[in-house]
Amino acid sequence: ALLQGLESLPNLRSLSIDAERITDGALKYLRQLQTLILGSHLKMIDSESLHSLQSLRQFDVRYVQFASLQGNSSCLIADYINQRRMFGLTVYLPTENPDCDCILVFLSTMIDEGDQAIQCSSSNHDRCLFSSCPI
Repeated sequence: ALLQGLESLPNLRSLSIDAERITDGALKYLRQLQTLILGSHLKMIDSESLHSLQSLRQFDVRYVQFASLQGNSSCLIADYINQRRMFGLTVYLPTENPDCDCILVFLSTMIDEGDQAIQCSSSNHDRCLFSSCPI
């Protein structure tokens, strides 16, 4: 595994990580984590890692390149944010969405009153209504 050693940091409260792959439940040992910042090189994250972060209070995805995420990673991030917002999760989204990534438009609409949906053309936004995410 790429992210070895996290099991020895169970009381870690804040983590900024710029890994390409966060898989195999790599974050499951970080039960006390309250702040997570994901970097621009992220390509893949798994459900087990995200859903183990039950203590998370701040989730910063400002640097994540949503358009270049692989597999269902962007859907997993959106689903996690959607679920955890009810429990007071603060989310920091990218301010720019030049590719009009649908997941980012969806998250922006949920969190920032849809500024990005307005910025993205209506043809792109129509396409986003048929999102591949089962949220």
